[in-house]
Amino acid sequence: MENNEQTVLALDRYTPRFENQLQMYRASQNRGVLILMIVFTAILLHLSPLLLWMRMRDVMETGESFFADPYPAIIAVLTLLYIALLIWRLLLPRRFAKKRMRALHELYGDNLPEVTITFFEDSLLAQSGEKDEGFRLHYAVFTHVTETRDLFVLKTREKHLILVEKQGLSGVDVPGFRMLIGEKCPQAKKKWRPANG
Repeated sequence: MENNEQTVLALDRYTPRFENQLQMYRASQNRGVLILMIVFTAILLHLSPLLLWMRMRDVMETGESFFADPYPAIIAVLTLLYIALLIWRLLLPRRFAKKRMRALHELYGDNLPEVTITFFEDSLLAQSGEKDEGFRLHYAVFTHVTETRDLFVLKTREKHLILVEKQGLSGVDVPGFRMLIGEKCPQAKKKWRPANG
């Protein structure tokens, strides 16, 4: 392979685990959208009872049917649907992580392959198992880099995710890897853990 002659800048090895898959999918979520959904849900939870109370007061004063004005009931139903959507969105990473681990166990049984990611000057090479030729990605394709407690998650424009486990790093330490990715992916949005700056 062409990269065999190139200098290896860093190496990462890991075996897929549920916890890491979960962190990877959580890191890939858009936190801003999630926060907006939570704020909007809180507003709806405060408004819906108020609107229903106002409607009940009107019904008692006028004697008309509760369903003569359908808007309060529609808002209450939409609020419940929106809360269900928020809960589903919060549970989505866990669902994806379980699905991913199930697929890996179906493919490999209990002998999950060791994933190796080799970082060269111009690209990285990801391989699962010794016999896998793997695939190469140039650093320019990465648009986001997110650091979690145990991982770095590299995301492409097409939403492909590359997982780099901190414990499996060799050739560089964690601060060194941050510097490496910072240099190789200058255009990518980076979100380091707050304690690390």
